[in-house]
Amino acid sequence: MVRPRLAQDDADREFFFTNYVGIASFAGIYIAAKLWYKTKLVPLHEIDYLSGKAEIDADEQYWLDQAAARGPLGFWGRLLDKFI
Repeated sequence: MVRPRLAQDDADREFFFTNYVGIASFAGIYIAAKLWYKTKLVPLHEIDYLSGKAEIDADEQYWLDQAAARGPLGFWGRLLDKFI
């Protein structure tokens, strides 16, 4: 028995393709780059997450202190802070 094609079937195929083609593309490009540049994966226990953290924390504290010294903002100041 032949099942009639429905518009929903086409939408499901299109949804699947547009949502999952990115995963296959990423995997292909990632593998190609690994082969091309001959790099290896770095084990997680060898990655240094903490070097430079003190400088980043100090910089963040500087900008927080600057914002506190500036005082409360009016409507336009808050609006600009959201977009800049």
